[in-house]
Amino acid sequence: MKIFLIVISSLFFLKNIQGQDIEQVYRFAVKNSKEENYNRAIHEFERVFYFDTESNYRKKVTIELAHCYLKTQEFEKALKFYDLAYGLTQNDSLKNEIIFKKVFIYILQKEYLYAEVELLNTFNTVKYNQEKQENFLFGLTYYGQNKYNDSKKYFNHCFETEQSKSQIDSLFNILGHIKPSWPAISKYMSMILPGSGQLANASVKSAVNSFVLTFSILTLYAYTAANYTLYDAVISVLPWFARYHRGGYENAYRIALLKQEEKRNNILIQIIDLYEK
Repeated sequence: MKIFLIVISSLFFLKNIQGQDIEQVYRFAVKNSKEENYNRAIHEFERVFYFDTESNYRKKVTIELAHCYLKTQEFEKALKFYDLAYGLTQNDSLKNEIIFKKVFIYILQKEYLYAEVELLNTFNTVKYNQEKQENFLFGLTYYGQNKYNDSKKYFNHCFETEQSKSQIDSLFNILGHIKPSWPAISKYMSMILPGSGQLANASVKSAVNSFVLTFSILTLYAYTAANYTLYDAVISVLPWFARYHRGGYENAYRIALLKQEEKRNNILIQIIDLYEK
């Protein structure tokens, strides 16, 4: 019964749209897209996509749907329609633009290897006016993979003035001082002296909290061992010390990682600002 109702509803919907001018529906969808009413635009574009039996609007609607889904951050659907749009066009320039959109989505999703593979498809087909965009996306892709030498090379291709290139060099020099081993070092510091790893990363409040809490439990351990028995201290207090000591040095590791990620993001923001000027 449910299937029968769905079929009847679909036939009614088909009859309804066929009674309208598909071009009007398409124009209405475009209007909503331009006005940033993307959900409404998607609804109208999908009506054209599924009921345009002569496929007069299939190519245009497919790319429009992909753009709308990108704007609403429905990335999987956007990728699906970009793939369909890619297969429907024979124009190399438009194909590259579609690839660039897909790469942008993969970068947002931190799927940098997928982004790199997609960009490799643009070799030998990219137009002169697309080279800067291609180089920038390669730079972002390699930056996300921490391949800074490759990233710097492609970012430099985006700029013509020596001043901009000098700024890029300076930013990547700062990146060179970020030690991949620093989070682990911070962790070991807090293992030896609770709070020292956090303090080395300028997290004073966390450092004081870790130091005071850990040494308070150690004091309680010593008191229990002295006034009762060592067995009582080990059974009742030592598990708490182990728990908070571990929490402290793991927190130091996380703080160091976040600090490094913050530095990388700040540098990347400055690079993007340079590109957009």
